[in-house]
Amino acid sequence: MGRTGTPRDSIFCSYDPRPGWDKDRFRKLVFARNKRYKLYEDGRLFDISNDQLEHSPVLKFQDTYAQRKVREKLSLVLKENNVNP
Repeated sequence: MGRTGTPRDSIFCSYDPRPGWDKDRFRKLVFARNKRYKLYEDGRLFDISNDQLEHSPVLKFQDTYAQRKVREKLSLVLKENNVNP
């Protein structure tokens, strides 16, 4: 308690909200994110700081240099957790 640690620059999330009897209505979510971006296992990248409700994914062919680097880094986080984006 009270110790200083090394802050993470990204996290991995795997969320399965499916209850037993009506699991067809729900789907498992797997993604990696940092403070600004969120990358789903299907390759969709969202700029959460500008699109909190995730309406418009950042298209891979339109990535800026910085977005390409973020996509690569978050893809590595997914691969480290046995997810292939």
